[in-house]
Amino acid sequence: MQFIEVPREEYDAFVESHPLCNVLQSSAWAEVKGWGHSLTGLRDDTGALVAAGLVLKRHLPLGMSFWYMPHGPILDFEGPYLEVYLRELRAFAKKNRAVAVRIDPFVPVRKAPLAELPEHYDPRARHIGRRIESAGFKHLGFVKGLHESLQPRFMPVTLRPAELADAVPASAGAAPAAQPGIPAVAAYQATLPKKSRTLANNARNRFVEVTSGGADVLDEFLSVIEQTEEEKGIRLRSREYYEKILAAYGDDAKVYLATLDVDSAIATYTARRDADSAELAATPANAKKKRNRLQDAIASAAKNIAELEESGQRGRVTLAGVLMVRFGTSAEMLYAGTNRHFGNIPAQHLMWVVALGEGFASGLESVSLGGVDGSLTDSLMQFKSRFNPEIVEKIGEFQANISPLGRLVSYYLSRR
Repeated sequence: MQFIEVPREEYDAFVESHPLCNVLQSSAWAEVKGWGHSLTGLRDDTGALVAAGLVLKRHLPLGMSFWYMPHGPILDFEGPYLEVYLRELRAFAKKNRAVAVRIDPFVPVRKAPLAELPEHYDPRARHIGRRIESAGFKHLGFVKGLHESLQPRFMPVTLRPAELADAVPASAGAAPAAQPGIPAVAAYQATLPKKSRTLANNARNRFVEVTSGGADVLDEFLSVIEQTEEEKGIRLRSREYYEKILAAYGDDAKVYLATLDVDSAIATYTARRDADSAELAATPANAKKKRNRLQDAIASAAKNIAELEESGQRGRVTLAGVLMVRFGTSAEMLYAGTNRHFGNIPAQHLMWVVALGEGFASGLESVSLGGVDGSLTDSLMQFKSRFNPEIVEKIGEFQANISPLGRLVSYYLSRR
């Protein structure tokens, strides 16, 4: 056995081909975070790489550092190399003056659709946890809060539906069809629950368009991120951070935007209202069903016109945005925002349908929708549940304290 620092190309090839492949363990993630880092690995006696892990290093005074491994390490947790790799990782950390090493193994204690989550934890996962502890790492608990750990323990993950085998790529936001070989977005939408399909169609019927880009649409993306920050009283990331993601991942990082041409929508609603009003005037009083339908259509158009005019915005407006980053056959929905002036239009829902549909058509097998609170009942979970995810409850973080300062750093991180 040999513990090594792995060349970047070999490291990424190993992680990309592994069942636990994820964006946060790609080498490019170190460029995004801007910390020090090491691409660690373990070779077996034949020289083959059997374990790997991206370690991020937060530098501390006096040449010390705190090490963190998000969603890692990458290895067969039920195989024979787990303890060997972790003990070597601790020794490597000590040699490099780390005060502690925290890992975030992607080991589910529960994994199933929300309605089917088992009551009890998987005994195999609990056994893996004991093996990790035997290598000198302390379990930091089965926390439930979204911010009680460096990475959330609860993650909705959407898997590629089997029905998409015959789907083909299509323009973003294309109208649904219903036959084999249909456009990817329509094929994906067809696999969703009725309410989800209705919301997506509602957004289309209200003239929402979905497009994607990179650095060229960053300003539009940031406009809705900033509104989300203001509404929720939080601070997400700086412009520089998003620029780093787009630069590090290139074409594998996409910004999806849901937009609306307000002036065009008002004009269309107005034309419909006027045409329906003229038809209503020509409709005899005894044609009650037709008159009721026309009256409902006129009222709906008038309501939509009033809402758009009251928004005070004109021209093409960005309603929602999401940043999706892929690595191998997995992807992460990293950051998302919405325009608070148009909350009654389900633009964000259509945008996610388009992003996921195009992603699965391009070869993705799974997409993490981002962390949620362990109660699994809040509004964020309700939104993400519309995309048929499995709920992955990870085993949680483990930490090996190399020096007494490790406990102090851990306390600081828990209080921030």
